[in-house]
Amino acid sequence: MEHMLTSNKKFKDIMTSENLIELEKAHIDNRGFIQSIINEPHTNVSIIESKKLTLRSNHYHLTDSHYMYTLKGEYYYFFKNQKSNILNRLKIKINQLIYTPPLEEHVTIFLEDTQLLVISKNPRDQVTYEKDTIRVDLIKNLEMEDYIV
Repeated sequence: MEHMLTSNKKFKDIMTSENLIELEKAHIDNRGFIQSIINEPHTNVSIIESKKLTLRSNHYHLTDSHYMYTLKGEYYYFFKNQKSNILNRLKIKINQLIYTPPLEEHVTIFLEDTQLLVISKNPRDQVTYEKDTIRVDLIKNLEMEDYIV
C-alpha cells in the first residue's frame, strides 16, 4: 500500500523485510529461557529509551550497522535505499529485531514509550559516531502525524 502525503513524500507499508531478523529458537528449561539476540562480533550495546510520538534517527551510517531489539513498546521504522525514492514503513513490536545496514537511510517514530537494545558494529563514542553519521530529513517533526496514519 503506497500513500501520497501532503508533503509529497511517499511511503510504502510493508509487512516484512530482510531487515527484520527472525530470532533463533530460545533454549527453554525448568529455570526459564535463554534467547540469543545476535551471535556475531559487535562493539557497542546501548539501551535507548524514547517517548511516545517522538522521532529519532533521520540519518544513515557510512560504515556502521546496528541491530535494534525492542524490549518495550512499538514504533514505525522507515528506511530507504539511497538510490530509491520510496520510503518503506515497517511496524516493529516488542521482542522483534531489526537490522540497519551501512548506507541505509532510516528514521523511527515511536507509537508509545519504547525501550530498545541497540547493538552496533562500530564504537558509539560521540566522535566516532558523528564522523560516520550523515544527517538527512526523511521525516520532519512537524510532518510526523502524516506518517502515522
